[in-house]
Amino acid sequence: MTKKILKISFIISTVILMCSCGQKSDMKKEEDELIQLEKEESEQFDETFKNLIHSNPATMDYPFSKLQGDRIVLLESSDKNVRIYSYHTHVCLNGCAYNLFQFRSNGKIFTADQLWFHEYYCWDNHGQPEYISDIKTLVNNNKTYYLIFAGKYNCGDYGESEFGVTAFSIENNMLKTAPIFKISDKILPNIFICAIIDNGAYDESDYTFFYDEKEKILFVPETTKGLHNSSPYIDDSSWLTGKWIKYQFIDSCFQICEGG
Repeated sequence: MTKKILKISFIISTVILMCSCGQKSDMKKEEDELIQLEKEESEQFDETFKNLIHSNPATMDYPFSKLQGDRIVLLESSDKNVRIYSYHTHVCLNGCAYNLFQFRSNGKIFTADQLWFHEYYCWDNHGQPEYISDIKTLVNNNKTYYLIFAGKYNCGDYGESEFGVTAFSIENNMLKTAPIFKISDKILPNIFICAIIDNGAYDESDYTFFYDEKEKILFVPETTKGLHNSSPYIDDSSWLTGKWIKYQFIDSCFQICEGG
């Protein structure tokens, strides 16, 4: 009886391994075809890639190592449950075509096109896509939040750029925004700033949001007009001060640190 059970287990393991190898082989072929389309500068590249992500759940665990770095940037949460495919991580004035999202929920893989993070002051919300620079995972009381850092460069009449972070959670097979930022008397799903970025005067680190995962502290660049979320803008420009404001995750939300 024991030998029979072991034999059945071996057969099942072999079948699983063969299926896994087959999937990897198929994905390699798909990636090679995409690389060829890229070399040919084919207009079919975009739709072919989108359709592959939407139609094939195996893409969620495939590294796309050959495709990354040139045309596609892949960002992934530390728990491997959220993945973002983006054209670029930096300036997206002309080149950023889309952001595609994949996530796991109840043992299944789901996809979502172009999630919008901020109600931008200086750009039509349905205009050019945001660049996405990072994704961090925050766990609190058995609930997982995904902090997605995004922004837009040189998008306003006065040359302002916007940067921020939006919190998401996976609920009912959907990736939904989660209100966890306490700003004044409101609890909002995002926190972001608007300021003029002079590339000759500022290094990228001067306007980047930093997150200390161990201490659960978010460092927000200070501007002359404060947070975009909390104060309306008038027709004059906002500038960076060179300082940061600290928000720490306490009692289920990020709150400004005293003296920070």
